[in-house]
Amino acid sequence: MTTTEKTAIKFLFISFSGLLCALKSGKVSVKDLTHGLFYFGRTRAQALNPTDEGLHQLKILAHEYARGMMKGERSGSRPESIEQVLKGAQHSPSPTQREQGWVKARALHQHVVDAVLLAEKEGRIQWRTEGGVNSYEDLNVLLKAHKLPPVRPADKS
Repeated sequence: MTTTEKTAIKFLFISFSGLLCALKSGKVSVKDLTHGLFYFGRTRAQALNPTDEGLHQLKILAHEYARGMMKGERSGSRPESIEQVLKGAQHSPSPTQREQGWVKARALHQHVVDAVLLAEKEGRIQWRTEGGVNSYEDLNVLLKAHKLPPVRPADKS
């Protein structure tokens, strides 16, 4: 996309893990990522180089892919909870299925990484700072830059 071409914003992606799951289930396509703003609860480093929680999410996705292959499914649906994934472990996928699951999970993650790197160049992402927390004020900076209405804090009365 050139600087003279403007893509209409159709999506606001606010959960990194949720986005991975939505991509896996087909609720969001890779193409949709070019039409979205990104405001994750993760820092840039956590999203691009997952450790701890992010790596745990990729492990769950890899397991879901492997379980889907074991059942002969093309793409399994997201379980309701992590506990459901762990309960399903009693019928473990083969080592080959587990490796194929990891390949698919890493490829899915790479799609998101590629999309957020492009979003950085186009000003469509606002990262949480290290040690910081998300705020509606920071989200509004991103929305305002794209001529979208701001969000308002909840009325505490």
